[in-house]
Amino acid sequence: MTLCLTTIMDARIEYLMKYRLSQMASFCKTEHCFIRVFRNGKTIHRVQLRQSMFQNEAADRIIEPIIQQVYVTGKRVVICPYSAWKKRITDYMFDRLQYIAVFPLRYRGQWIGAAGIAFLETMPQPTDKELQLLQKNLDFSAALMGDSFRNFFLYRRARKIQKRLKKQLQLSQYKLNCLVQTDETRIWKYNTETDIYNVEEGLFSLHHATMAEQAPAMTFDSYLNTFVHPNDRWKLRQLRKKVLEGKCFDSKKLQYRIVCKDGTVRYVLTQRFLEKEKDRSVINIYGYTKDITNYVCMAKERQQQQRIRQMAYYDSLTKLPNRQYLHRWLNQEMKWVCKEKNSGVIFFIDLDNLKMINDAYGHSCGDAIIVTTAMRLKEVLKKPSFISRVGGDEFVIILRGVYTYSEMHMTARKICDAVCRKQKMSGLHFHMTVSMGIAVYPKDGNTAVDILKNDDNAMCTAKEAGKDQYKFYTREMQDWALERIYLIGCLHEALQKNELFLVYQPQIDIRSAAIISFEALLRWNSHIQGCIPPGKFIPLAEQSGFIHVIGEWVLQRACCFMRQLLDQGWNGRIDINVSPKQLAAVDFVENTCAVIQKAGISFQHIGFEITESFCIAGIIPLEEATDKLNQLTALGIHISMDDFGTGYSSLTLLDELPFHTIKLDKSFIDKIETDSHRENFIGAIIHMIHTLDKKVVAEGVETEKQLEHLQHCGCDYIQGYLFSKPLSMKEVFGLLLTEVDTYKHRYR
Repeated sequence: MTLCLTTIMDARIEYLMKYRLSQMASFCKTEHCFIRVFRNGKTIHRVQLRQSMFQNEAADRIIEPIIQQVYVTGKRVVICPYSAWKKRITDYMFDRLQYIAVFPLRYRGQWIGAAGIAFLETMPQPTDKELQLLQKNLDFSAALMGDSFRNFFLYRRARKIQKRLKKQLQLSQYKLNCLVQTDETRIWKYNTETDIYNVEEGLFSLHHATMAEQAPAMTFDSYLNTFVHPNDRWKLRQLRKKVLEGKCFDSKKLQYRIVCKDGTVRYVLTQRFLEKEKDRSVINIYGYTKDITNYVCMAKERQQQQRIRQMAYYDSLTKLPNRQYLHRWLNQEMKWVCKEKNSGVIFFIDLDNLKMINDAYGHSCGDAIIVTTAMRLKEVLKKPSFISRVGGDEFVIILRGVYTYSEMHMTARKICDAVCRKQKMSGLHFHMTVSMGIAVYPKDGNTAVDILKNDDNAMCTAKEAGKDQYKFYTREMQDWALERIYLIGCLHEALQKNELFLVYQPQIDIRSAAIISFEALLRWNSHIQGCIPPGKFIPLAEQSGFIHVIGEWVLQRACCFMRQLLDQGWNGRIDINVSPKQLAAVDFVENTCAVIQKAGISFQHIGFEITESFCIAGIIPLEEATDKLNQLTALGIHISMDDFGTGYSSLTLLDELPFHTIKLDKSFIDKIETDSHRENFIGAIIHMIHTLDKKVVAEGVETEKQLEHLQHCGCDYIQGYLFSKPLSMKEVFGLLLTEVDTYKHRYR
């Protein structure tokens, strides 16, 4: 019945406000009108016509400052023309808006809300007299609405008081029942003058004893030594001392443990009452004792459950909710999204290079950075939000509500700025950066698993793009993630299915036109996907760790082919591309030696090409890389720096690392014909490399003019489609037998 009455009152208020709103729309001849009712600064009721522009949430940003001005002045506020208003918002929905008027709603001299009307450019605007009549009509409506809301809140307040009194009555009944149910024979009395402790039969039964076994009257110390737990006797002695000295004590109740006759320990609660003389000295202490062992066990169980819940759902380091709590919270949020069509935005944050700090300074330093980051994230987000630590260096922030892209950009920038502020740990200064993914629900996912997976993909995309940035989730990210997983799976089967093969592109001596070496290039011809470019599958092999298996297979095939070329009388070299992850392997040098020796060839017939980016990739320390390259060089293996000029070229590393040859990237060669300064620039680089006693290979030579420019610059070797595309083994044999003269003819 209570629920029905509340519903009826709420429906009556809704009907009254809609009726008054329709009257106002009819009087003003505009459908763009609204009524807002406030209580304690918060909107408790709002109505507008279905076709009104005020249905749009963006309209709130227009009317809120006007309502605030009406509240301060107590008078109506008219904005005309809207286009000249300083606080107008730029939104195509309000381009035709011309006139806004907002009126105060007063009830018994107090401001309870506001009503407003709006007109477009083509609509007639009201006169001052019409506005005055409308204000009088609204004053009458405010009185009716005020009475309805007052009755509604009085009824609600009465219900709350009724519920509170009912709870208090139930509590009092419970206390009375506890007192009535207390066995009177568990009552005891202590005389302070005689130091005699009188115990009834019921209290003896609590101790699993009888009056036949124990005297009903005993001294205070005798009672303590016989029944009270040794570790709790001090409580009763301290209480007795305070009573005798007339001191105040905090509570009339005392909890302690007793030791029963059978040796079991139980918890009891003693309630005491003092009998005082006229001089206010205590002569007798009366009380009763109740067994509360079950209550204590339940309390301990609740505390244990709370500790278990804390361990299960909260991160022990930052005290933030963990991944399990995040999924639980987000699943509940998604249920509300389906019911009420809410939305929100999720920021998936990953600290960049935290592993590097852990390795260099220890995990305690890394943990301190994580704690500081958590504190800064909580400080920067003042609005209601959910923050969770979901991994070692990963955080998730969820903001409820609708946000524009500019607002999401601003929030992401605030997060980045907060985390990137300098942190001081143990006398060291750190400047952290973050990679962040941003996803909006339910647009980018309507389940907790989907939205977090997609947001994680966006974060990984930001990290792969160079870190220290954020990316919004797109469908293409998910498609690429699925394709990447699929290709990695297919790549593991490619060797067994003989889908991988090598092709060889010759490197030509620019002076003698002799073929000095072949670069072994890996190709993948999938039976399902067709030809997959190396730039697509080789990074996947490195990410999945399969590059070690593929690298060893390439080395074996290249060495076997080199053996065949030697048997045919060609005494050159095959160069093999080596990944930094391969070089970082502990047994890389030993395995390389074993494979070359097994093929029955000399080390001088094999070369390795390593990109210049390996120096800054962070995969292998520079000292370790230098040592391994020196070992390979000492064996006679030719070492080349590949793709020179595409990364952070360091002249110091160029001089210190044992490279024999430097390969200029194709991007240098492409513009040598169109850029007049490019030839001088390349010539300076080649001269510098020659000064370091190293040879130069130009990659991607495709035209005769490029060849002429490179000859003029003093380049040593050439590689590119001008001379030959990458060739199969059979084509290499044919080239060595028949086409060498063709190359020599090109230089005449």
